[in-house]
Amino acid sequence: MSDDKKPLGHSIVKNLNKGDLVTWKVWKVQDKKLNSLDIIGIVLSIETEKRTGREIYVAYILRSDSNEIEKINVLRLKKKETI
Repeated sequence: MSDDKKPLGHSIVKNLNKGDLVTWKVWKVQDKKLNSLDIIGIVLSIETEKRTGREIYVAYILRSDSNEIEKINVLRLKKKETI
């Protein structure tokens, strides 16, 4: 399968596994200022999903700050190194 036929994010998914610690940024307006916040979570699963005519990889993440499960495009994720 050529790279243009693989789901978007396939090169990132090769290095992500269930149980990995990851971070991603969210933007919030606080005190009339735009701030980016780093969110930390654990990968529960990775699936493909069709969006705008193309398949992409999404990860279901358990957020550490709220214990909620959130679906995130893998392109937004950065794997945290652990000891």
